[in-house]
Amino acid sequence: AGGLLFIIVVLAFVFGKVRGGREISLYDGIDFLGSLPKPGSRPEPETLEVMGVVAQKALLAAKDSKSILVCRLPGAEVDMKFVEKMDYTASMAGTSSFLLDVVSQTGFTQPDGVEQMLGVVRSGTHGWFPVSNRFAMAPTELELLKVDLETLGETFDNVFIRMEGGIRVGGTFFDQLLGLCGGALLLVGAGRTPRTVFAYARRHLKASGKLVLAIATGAGVKTIRREMEELT
Repeated sequence: AGGLLFIIVVLAFVFGKVRGGREISLYDGIDFLGSLPKPGSRPEPETLEVMGVVAQKALLAAKDSKSILVCRLPGAEVDMKFVEKMDYTASMAGTSSFLLDVVSQTGFTQPDGVEQMLGVVRSGTHGWFPVSNRFAMAPTELELLKVDLETLGETFDNVFIRMEGGIRVGGTFFDQLLGLCGGALLLVGAGRTPRTVFAYARRHLKASGKLVLAIATGAGVKTIRREMEELT
């Protein structure tokens, strides 16, 4: 009986999905910020209110970390309105943030009118850093990115770094980027992100000893309502 129970638990872990914020908050070393609703599950004014609360908590938690690596796990989807809400919340608080996308050189088309840094191409508060290999960056690429991040840090309070396509299991790309950052923001899909991938990210983040923030995306109405009531 004991062996069967062990097998059931293992299978539930391997094939299971992260249920949501309550599960995420059980792990030590992760500062769970809140959940974002499924698109269209709530009236837009309520959705924007929820986004505003989570955005404010994210910016407050990240204020002492210059660079934050945004780790989108499989199954996590973020509405662009939340990105806009982050920008709005930052400006209202008198802080400034920069969004940097690390992308593959293959298929990347440089926008018109950008400013060329050492490796980053910049347009206002948004930039792109093209890399030749998304499994491991070359030493030269790492050094260029490090210098550009230091330069951006002189102008902006926070630099949020996104990986094109989110986290990939395997390779050193994730660790290389994390090594340049003061912390990480985990985006986890409620009921959609595999626990195995979540565990992979947790292990690497815990080993880094850095600030780890987390947001659950695609949460249900009841979860959102409960979290909002706990905040009031």
